[in-house]
Amino acid sequence: MDILFEDSDVLVLNKPAGFIVEGPSKNGRLSLTDHIRKELGLPVYACHRLDRDTTGVLVFARNKNALSSINHQFASRRVKKTYLARVEGDWNPTWNRVETCISKKDDGSMVNSVNGKEAVTTFRRLANWDHKSLIEALPKTGRTHQIRLHALYHSCPISGDSRYGNPSDKSHPMALHARKLQLIHPEGKQPLEVIAPLPAYWANYWLKNCPIEL
Repeated sequence: MDILFEDSDVLVLNKPAGFIVEGPSKNGRLSLTDHIRKELGLPVYACHRLDRDTTGVLVFARNKNALSSINHQFASRRVKKTYLARVEGDWNPTWNRVETCISKKDDGSMVNSVNGKEAVTTFRRLANWDHKSLIEALPKTGRTHQIRLHALYHSCPISGDSRYGNPSDKSHPMALHARKLQLIHPEGKQPLEVIAPLPAYWANYWLKNCPIEL
């Protein structure tokens, strides 16, 4: 895994697919937090989570003071997150905002519903080809599986999403990538912006024949 930024307070990684961030894993694999603590010998605390097959910018605090500061920024919605996703279907460029309520089902999956917690995401279509679309997503809230459900709201599931879509090819992880994250450094109080390169397989798989370059 690639380190995107590191100092005595903050560690930012480009998360690979296949890892949960915290907690026990069903396949016996260490969580990413435990992996860092064990393999790199670093005391770290996850500040937020990405789904198992979501890649990209992931922030860890190196001490409790930094954790408190960054957690407060997330809770007060001061952290700006930008995602890239390839979705199935022709995303209409007028679909620039989705607002739903998200609730949890008995099987542990999430669903757009009339009840639940408010969820808001803004979108921008970057490209469209072969009944596929590349979109940029900026979540304004931080609900579980929010971007995946908001893409599904317009019947354009994220490519490779085995839970909410119907992927015909599972040879690559889901096409959802946390591209950029912006926050205030907990110690220096200066803006910190980190950008994560896309996984290599995106270029010749998820973005094959895409009319734009990233």
